[in-house]
Amino acid sequence: MKSVVVLGGGLSGGFLAAALVERGCRVVLFDDPATEGASRGAAGLYNVVTGRRMALTWGAPLLVAALDAFFASAIGRPLARFRQLLPIYRPYPDAAMQTLWARRFLDPEYQPWIAAVDRPIAPDRYHNPLGGFLVQGVGRVQVAALLEALFALLQAGGQFERIPLRIDYTTIDPESRRIDKGGACWPFDALAFCEGMAAAANPFWDIRPLVPLKGQVLRIAAPNLRESEVWVGEGVFILPEGEGIYTLGSTYETRFTSTGPTPEGRQLLLDAFQRLLPHDPPPQVLWHWANLRPATVDHLPVAGEHRHHAGLFFLNGLGSKGVLHAAAVAPGLADWIAWGRSEALHPAFHFYRPVMVKLKANTG
Repeated sequence: MKSVVVLGGGLSGGFLAAALVERGCRVVLFDDPATEGASRGAAGLYNVVTGRRMALTWGAPLLVAALDAFFASAIGRPLARFRQLLPIYRPYPDAAMQTLWARRFLDPEYQPWIAAVDRPIAPDRYHNPLGGFLVQGVGRVQVAALLEALFALLQAGGQFERIPLRIDYTTIDPESRRIDKGGACWPFDALAFCEGMAAAANPFWDIRPLVPLKGQVLRIAAPNLRESEVWVGEGVFILPEGEGIYTLGSTYETRFTSTGPTPEGRQLLLDAFQRLLPHDPPPQVLWHWANLRPATVDHLPVAGEHRHHAGLFFLNGLGSKGVLHAAAVAPGLADWIAWGRSEALHPAFHFYRPVMVKLKANTG
């Protein structure tokens, strides 16, 4: 039985740990209690038609099939209660986009995912004069609750241990494959760094592929909004949480001076809400959260084995598609770690793919 250490208890660490246990590995996961990663406050919305261009996500069938496979697995089935299939409504912002989508409805690549909405929905309240379309086969995952339940399930199986402890890089010896800290020793056959933006300080990375993407979200109370779908428009989403509570997000900040919530971020979200619902009063803000999501220049995750230190692996860069990317990358990387099958990892996710090495080389 291989012994694997995983550093990081977010989506990447959680999905990788589950995949490794499924493959018969013994996993010790270190989850720094002082760090609130991006996964803990993530809305968990997963969508395959994204961005201002409303384009189909790369690999949409692959990504959604991977998430379906996770929830169909022995480990994932008990966690299905944390997943909610919910269509996403995208109103056309202008006539040009409406014309573009008239052609996309004929595109076989788009057809499985979309349905036309020819008339405005609730036009007395919502601003969508040109109608729009529904994205189907998508929804949300309650990320924080799912991770806690997943770790409890794995721990009960006897092959997994979650330790709330920060591991300093100086305690890791990649040659002897052991961690020594505070008189305790954890030998490993493989170690996987799944740290999110904390990896910016990781001395073992020999390239720097991550781009910090700041997202701010609000939890709001608003009366009688629609709860049968998620609305995505004006650069934000409105996600129903039940009982008149909604998540409003997210900012998409590539330049920022503060990593925490800001008045400007709050106002940007509220202004977008007001444009979508011009006749409604401002909602009551219950909670305001911000964090940095690790993204990459080509918007795909990075995973694989270190080219100079055998046994050191990486899984990071999930970006704004964290749920889908974690489910898609973890099984292939787990095959590599557990069985040496490097070909199991999709080449588009490889840590050392050319764009990463060329654009993000570590010159320090």
